[in-house]
Amino acid sequence: LDKKGARETDGFKPRWFELRGHHLVYSAGKNQSDNIKGNINILNANGVGKSTESGNELQIVMRGDGGRTYRLVAKSQDDRDVWISALSLARD
Repeated sequence: LDKKGARETDGFKPRWFELRGHHLVYSAGKNQSDNIKGNINILNANGVGKSTESGNELQIVMRGDGGRTYRLVAKSQDDRDVWISALSLARD
């Protein structure tokens, strides 16, 4: 997945994501799992779903974190839908 940075001017960067229980953990690459860049607690999300920005984009809207919305882009719509399903299950 590609992840958009927190600032409005930030672009999308490729990240390696792993769902570990209720945590979506990401690093710069597949073989860098010991170099974690961030951790999104899915239990603190208001919602997970398709974004209106792009066909392959999904978003995670947080309750805390100042109400931050994480924007992620998958390689395909099918891949996006798999991620949305997995993240939605992790919230339940």
